[in-house]
Parts: sequence; C-alpha cells; structure tokens
Amino acid sequence: MEAARLHALIDGLTLHSIADPRTDDDAMVRAVLELYLSELQRPPASN
Repeated sequence: MEAARLHALIDGLTLHSIADPRTDDDAMVRAVLELYLSELQRPPASN
C-alpha cells in the first residue's frame, strides 16, 4: 500500500512540476520524502 502511495505522490509531483515549473510545493515534496524514507525502513516482504 505504501509503495502505491509513494508512486502516486511522485507522479503527482512530476505532473505538478510539468504544469508549472516555477512553483515549489514544499508540502508535496516533504510528503514524497517522508513516504520514501518510511519505505526504506520497512522490513522486506517475505514470500
């Protein structure tokens, strides 16, 4: 679930920067980084 959220936020951030590259949405960047870091801290899924 977190991986899907991470990818959705990255996609949204990419679309946002393409739509208006002069804007800097700090909250979105912060959310992406927080999710990325939480993904790195998760234990690997067991198969």
